[in-house]
Amino acid sequence: MIPPDLVTLDAQDGLPALADAEIALLRAQTAVPPAAERLADFVLSSLDRRHAMAASG
Repeated sequence: MIPPDLVTLDAQDGLPALADAEIALLRAQTAVPPAAERLADFVLSSLDRRHAMAASG
């Protein structure tokens, strides 16, 4: 899921391999400020787009 405009650095660049990572977004069950809701929506939509790009090729 690496966008085409980014470069992957690896052992040839002197960096160790990194394990896959998972992201979890936890939302409060109480009232959340509108800015926090917008940030959560942005993060989720960005991850969805990247997942869709990776799945399509």
